[in-house]
Amino acid sequence: MRRAILALTCLAACSAHAGWEFSSPVEVGALPGKTVFHHLESANRKALGESAGRVALVWEDNRASNPRCWMALREPDSAAFSAPQAITRGECYEPVVQGVGDRFVLGWEEKGAVWIKASDKRRALKLNR
Repeated sequence: MRRAILALTCLAACSAHAGWEFSSPVEVGALPGKTVFHHLESANRKALGESAGRVALVWEDNRASNPRCWMALREPDSAAFSAPQAITRGECYEPVVQGVGDRFVLGWEEKGAVWIKASDKRRALKLNR
């Protein structure tokens, strides 16, 4: 009986994995000719969010010679992400993003405090807090 249950479980697991198909990778935030350390280890691993069919990716990198947080958007019918836009003006660590309705809410660590802001419904982020 145990073997029959194990066999059925294995068959169910195999069929569940058979449906996965992945598209080609998409480049986000590249800087040709410059060495940049992209830090995708966001707090609670929420670096990717979806809102009204749009996808947002947030990360931290050192392209400005100090840690800074960035966001790129991908519209529903687009094959590419937008150019990265800075989330803050200063040093920033461990950004997170969450889709809420047709907006994105972002959070990050800066100057020993936790910050949060929401994007405008269909526009880029505003940097004023």
